[in-house]
Amino acid sequence: MGNNAVKSVREMLGLLGSAHAAEGHMVPANDRNSATFDPSFDMGDGHMVPMRRNPWRRALLDGNFARRKLPLRETEYCIWDTELAGFSLRGRPTGNTYWFVRLRLRGKHRRITLGRSDELAAELARAPARRLLAEVALDGLPKRAVVKSTPIMSDFVETYWGDLSRVWKASTTKRNWNAWKTVIAPTFGAMRVADILPADIHRWRDDCAGTREGLFNRALPVLAALVKYA
Repeated sequence: MGNNAVKSVREMLGLLGSAHAAEGHMVPANDRNSATFDPSFDMGDGHMVPMRRNPWRRALLDGNFARRKLPLRETEYCIWDTELAGFSLRGRPTGNTYWFVRLRLRGKHRRITLGRSDELAAELARAPARRLLAEVALDGLPKRAVVKSTPIMSDFVETYWGDLSRVWKASTTKRNWNAWKTVIAPTFGAMRVADILPADIHRWRDDCAGTREGLFNRALPVLAALVKYA
């Protein structure tokens, strides 16, 4: 072999780099964990074939699926719902299966068991799972202030006057009832209890100035007792 031929062979070997000869054939010497091959392929037996995926990992978790006889395994396994992310069915080595939901709340994962699949229907387990997931999704967001609806003053007095007047003497009850009917009710009877503001009290006082000041002074403690009891 001449010098030129030897030089050509050396250049070819340098270009191939990691190539090596096996049984007289030039093949790439790629490592098993090399990024050259997709990790979803198995090369253990020298053949590049797709790895078999677990068919039990995801399914539509409805009543029909829950009634199936699932295979027994030595360890726990989870089947995730294809429609509601986080909703799952967990199988145990004993053969029992449980509904549960996995949440991520403020950076931490939580798993909440909802019940056994043979005791709780799929749709009844899905409803609380959906509610819990929605609550977690809204966690940290500003919430609208909830204002409780209160009855109007006349309905409140009609309902609770008996309870309030039990601590009064009979004469005091009669006098306070008269103050309610003749002085307080005409002004506040149609207002809701929660809507009565200090400004309304001041306006009422001004309206009673003069000849009705005495009535205002006797009725004011009665209104205060009603509002406090509410």
